[in-house]
Amino acid sequence: IQNKEGNLAQAAHVIQGSDDTNLNNLGTNLANNNLGVNGAIFQSFMTDVMNYEPLGNWSGSSYGDLDLGFMWNFVKNDTSGAAIAFGLVAPTGKKDNPNILQDMAFGDGQWDIYTEMSAGGYISGSLISDNLFRYTYQFADSTILRIPTSADTKLGSENGKFRFKLGDKVELQNNVVWLRSNWHNFYAGSEFKYQFDNKYSSPYTQANQYLAQDSGMWSESLKIGTVFSSIKLFQNKQFLLPGTVEIFLQQVVAGDNTPKVTRAEIEFRMYF
Repeated sequence: IQNKEGNLAQAAHVIQGSDDTNLNNLGTNLANNNLGVNGAIFQSFMTDVMNYEPLGNWSGSSYGDLDLGFMWNFVKNDTSGAAIAFGLVAPTGKKDNPNILQDMAFGDGQWDIYTEMSAGGYISGSLISDNLFRYTYQFADSTILRIPTSADTKLGSENGKFRFKLGDKVELQNNVVWLRSNWHNFYAGSEFKYQFDNKYSSPYTQANQYLAQDSGMWSESLKIGTVFSSIKLFQNKQFLLPGTVEIFLQQVVAGDNTPKVTRAEIEFRMYF
């Protein structure tokens, strides 16, 4: 919903279909041009009537979910390699705050298990191709969400407890890697993600349907980053545990139900 000039008719059309009386009244006034709507009025409506925190610039930082896994390097020779990994993801990351309309989560709030296949080979000199496929199963859990009154906006003035099962995820990565040493590299590449629709259960039957509707997503991103790895050092008995530290910058370039944002992250992985 936007309140810029030229978008009021679209906003009115969306929120007039809401079951929430306050949203419906706002939509009617917008449609009839009864309000000189500006940012202050919209802010007041969202905070005083819909009970959200004030809108404004958003920024945040937090730990993400903890990824624990083990890896089997079943193909290993001088020019190529392949490995398979299994693991789980613990819900240690910050969840989305339902009272902050602009908030973004750093974790998804439930346990996951995954399987991952990676393969690569030398292209030329110190350059290699590195490719990855990952499938993640997401377990059901409970959380507090806004009780939506419309499938279009998914806004609501009250919170409720929901049982949720996020859709399983598929991830593909293709990277070109420059090997600086046996423990450090730089890379650039692309990433594709797809998530199936979510499922919700609660006493709010209509809200369950609103939340699940069009809840799947996909995205395409470009990434650049650097990785510090102890895997080969561990294999050569030069380091205690196998693991990686990855620092990367990622830009979403296309997608559906995906914010087009630039993200910088640090990811730690340990293998057992």
